[in-house]
Amino acid sequence: MAVAQGSTCATGTTGQLRTVWPLEQANMPDPASGGRINPHPLTLVQTLRANGMTDRERSRLLRTPASQPELDHPQGRACDIMFNPHSHPSAAEGSQSRAWLITHQANLGIHYLIWQGRCWSADNPTWVSYRSSAYDCPNPNNLTGCHYDHIHVSMY
Repeated sequence: MAVAQGSTCATGTTGQLRTVWPLEQANMPDPASGGRINPHPLTLVQTLRANGMTDRERSRLLRTPASQPELDHPQGRACDIMFNPHSHPSAAEGSQSRAWLITHQANLGIHYLIWQGRCWSADNPTWVSYRSSAYDCPNPNNLTGCHYDHIHVSMY
């Protein structure tokens, strides 16, 4: 799994989740950035939008930090779904979305999620503390770096 340098999510044995997916290239147009993304994140965002779970302003598909091309976003394998961490209804909606994503993991190709300083992986389907030396996580004061204002969805 390629998370930010100095970051960790637990890995281990699999449960009833799908963890084997064919390798896909970033060959689909990213409607958010004009870049290229893999088919799984594009399908995810289209599904979320069709079900009213996000909109264009709240989903980001591709970010390209040139210094870290090995990470999921620059490779077109990740999506961020934004929520307002200062709004109880918005944070509750994020938690509902998180549960929905896990329920649909096997159909969508979700590898791991990071939300509110915690990380869940299809390789080890339990929530563990998200640690990142780059962002000093866990740290609830670092809203973006420690994923308190968005769900990071990494795809196979």
